[in-house]
Amino acid sequence: MKMNEDDLLIDEWIEHLILEKNVSKETLESYSLDIKQFNLFIQNYNETLKSVNYDTIILFFKNLSSYGMKERTIARKLSSIKGFYKHLVSNDHIDKNPIRFLETPRIDNGDREPFTFEEVELFFSFIKKDTLPGFRDYLIFDLMYSCGLRISEVIDLKLSDIFYDDYYILVNGKGSKQRIIPVTERMIFNINEYINNYRVMITNSENSSNLITNLRGKKISRMGIWKVMRNYLIKANLSSKFHPHSFRHSFASHMIEGGADLRSVQVLLGHEDISTTQIYTNVTPTHLIEVHRMYHPRGH
Repeated sequence: MKMNEDDLLIDEWIEHLILEKNVSKETLESYSLDIKQFNLFIQNYNETLKSVNYDTIILFFKNLSSYGMKERTIARKLSSIKGFYKHLVSNDHIDKNPIRFLETPRIDNGDREPFTFEEVELFFSFIKKDTLPGFRDYLIFDLMYSCGLRISEVIDLKLSDIFYDDYYILVNGKGSKQRIIPVTERMIFNINEYINNYRVMITNSENSSNLITNLRGKKISRMGIWKVMRNYLIKANLSSKFHPHSFRHSFASHMIEGGADLRSVQVLLGHEDISTTQIYTNVTPTHLIEVHRMYHPRGH
């Protein structure tokens, strides 16, 4: 099947994201889907990606809203399409960006409110560490809160990523960027305890390279962690607004509240704007270990 100009432009942009932006597989799939959905929509009005009318663009986003799509998803689609048109302008495919004046919808960030320290302790108090599911669950949420890991980073953490003697873990973050996270003796002890006394009880765990598995010994899913967390929130009578990312958000908030410098916290979180300039900073692994142990409630 012969590709038209729009298909070629999309393929060129996707190649740009892979080779120059080094985006994650999940991000690439989302961006690709967004622009292809947009392209299909404007084709109904006999328009192309290079000649699309501003009114048609507005109609596209109104159409998304009318179907009840969440603002966060709409904002991501707008970001995807803006990035696509910025690429077209930069590569002289078009003279003006037709979407440059369209504003990103405001998103309610209420769901990003962190736990208080007391709420964190209350949550963990309902996890029974003397059982296989309980010990595994404790480790999942402790990695998120004590180390600031994303849910995807916990899921993808490998047995080979644990450096026991040096007290750190190697985390594969967004865009395949790696970062070193210091861990305490307590964390190393718990990881060892989990592997040697609990993980071995799972039939298929020996066939998995992942540290965390489901109770069938296979790679745990995001939805699996969500369900587990929701059960503990109910038991602790905590708000349902909290979600796995709340632990990572709490990690950062509690570190800063405790006196940690913002740059060190950003490096620990692996934020993209810091990782790109990390080689020019004076933040060393030794300094990160000292900051983590000094300022985080569970850093000792």
